[in-house]
Amino acid sequence: MNTPSDVPAAAASPCPYSPWLERFAWAMVVTTFFLLILGGTVTSKDVGLAVPDWPQTFGYNMFLYPPSLWVGGIFWEHTHRLLASLVGMLAIIMAGWALLKPGISLSLRILAVTSLQLVIVQGLMGGLRVTEISTVLGVLHGVLGQLYFCLTIIIALMTSKRWLYRHQVSRKASPTAASQQGLSIRTLAYMVLITLVIQLSLGSVMRHYKAGLAIPDFPTAYGQLVPPLTNEGIRQAMDTNAGGSQQKLVGYFSPFKVSVHYAHRIWAITVVLSIFAAVSALGSRGYLQHQVLLRPTLAVIVLLLFQIILGASVIWSGRHPEVATAHQATGAAILGLCVFITMMLHMFPEPQSTLKTQGSSQADAGTLAAEVRA
Repeated sequence: MNTPSDVPAAAASPCPYSPWLERFAWAMVVTTFFLLILGGTVTSKDVGLAVPDWPQTFGYNMFLYPPSLWVGGIFWEHTHRLLASLVGMLAIIMAGWALLKPGISLSLRILAVTSLQLVIVQGLMGGLRVTEISTVLGVLHGVLGQLYFCLTIIIALMTSKRWLYRHQVSRKASPTAASQQGLSIRTLAYMVLITLVIQLSLGSVMRHYKAGLAIPDFPTAYGQLVPPLTNEGIRQAMDTNAGGSQQKLVGYFSPFKVSVHYAHRIWAITVVLSIFAAVSALGSRGYLQHQVLLRPTLAVIVLLLFQIILGASVIWSGRHPEVATAHQATGAAILGLCVFITMMLHMFPEPQSTLKTQGSSQADAGTLAAEVRA
């Protein structure tokens, strides 16, 4: 990777590059991802109310609660709160750093302050979810947590040298323009993000309303292509397809839970198709010749295939907590990588005409690869 001294003065970014600020920002990303995993564990193990008060922990100051009492579900919920507090502290430091450091762009300052506001809202929402025993707040808490994770990735990228000096790279970059008919690559990327956010929202509803086994078989749904969506139909299907099984012991599910579960499955098909359409466009238009896009794209494909297996395994394992948490965490990783790819696409100019020659674009490919290689 080029150092700032390697960048011509005329092309240098007006914002100074700070390696420590970038490292801190990526530390925020990693910490937030682990918080998502821990939060998913709390939901999967159904221990979100193991600690019934907030902001105290059984009357103690949260930070002074004796470790000897961290047992069972209390361990998971209490450590979730402690790690969430650490994420909040990191957000405070990031906001202060962005506001006080000279030369930081206005957009980065706004995002840093926004991240602090969101983490405060997220903390309050998590606390009220306990004190009010609100499933709706639990759903919103789960969705906002993943959106906050995406925001930390954007902030980290905006502190990177690669992003700060992107204008110099973009002048030299010219992905092949041989197939630019139809939607632009950035539009396709944003469409993928929208489909993923819808899917994670459906997943959050399904998890918090305990509908993970509302359809107890896979790939069929109560032995059918489309599950029954009435109380009577569900009872009959459960008696026919799950009679005497472990799933039958949980009782009959409501039409709402069956509908949400089925919507999550069907929308997963949309997610898969949208991702492969975007990947195909990235390849056909020459973007995947650059490592900065090729590596995360390959990672998305691998994780997507793994995610499909995990989704089926949630059903086949009777919603084993660790499997369910892995499914949620993998979904978050896919979303984060797609945010990364979308941001990186802004380093590349959108081809203005399909009449550009492939010769010039290929001549610039080697230069771009050297500029943006991690």
